[in-house]
Amino acid sequence: MRHIGTILLETPRLILRRFRPEDALPMYQGWASREECTRYFPWPPATDFEEIKERLTQWITNYESPDYYQWAIEHDADQTLIGVINLHNPDPLSASAETSYILTPAYWNQGLMTEALKAVLDFAFYTLDLNRVEADVFEGNTPSMRVLEKNSFQYQTTTPAKYQKNNTPITALQYTIQKQTYINL
Repeated sequence: MRHIGTILLETPRLILRRFRPEDALPMYQGWASREECTRYFPWPPATDFEEIKERLTQWITNYESPDYYQWAIEHDADQTLIGVINLHNPDPLSASAETSYILTPAYWNQGLMTEALKAVLDFAFYTLDLNRVEADVFEGNTPSMRVLEKNSFQYQTTTPAKYQKNNTPITALQYTIQKQTYINL
């Protein structure tokens, strides 16, 4: 594993970049305060814009760490912030990390998150030299499962009550992709 921190990644339609302070409002309006975007995450929609500004400030501070990977997803055609994708919990012993992502609903069903995830996987396997990337998906989140499957992730296991939301246990499905599988695609 060779940590280099969050670097600029580009795809045909997207720019994956570090977050900036001016991203707070589009983040809040685009996904952080929206139930349809947070329903498959363990936290509720944000109701306080100041909370989002604080979270964003923390993310920006975290960029000082070479093992922090959090990208703002910007739509190249209109320079609009449309989502977030990350690699988190990097494990040097297994050379693995986890990924998660959120996209603004106006940009759903266009293949954009599939494209963003492919860029992050290229980075993970070819630049960081990871051996495996994992993703947990809440039961019922079929669109996210499709994003993973389109990037050749394989279902591994189901864990009942892995997360909680509003004091309700949530079942998670784990998907993984191995470097060898990815480079042989």
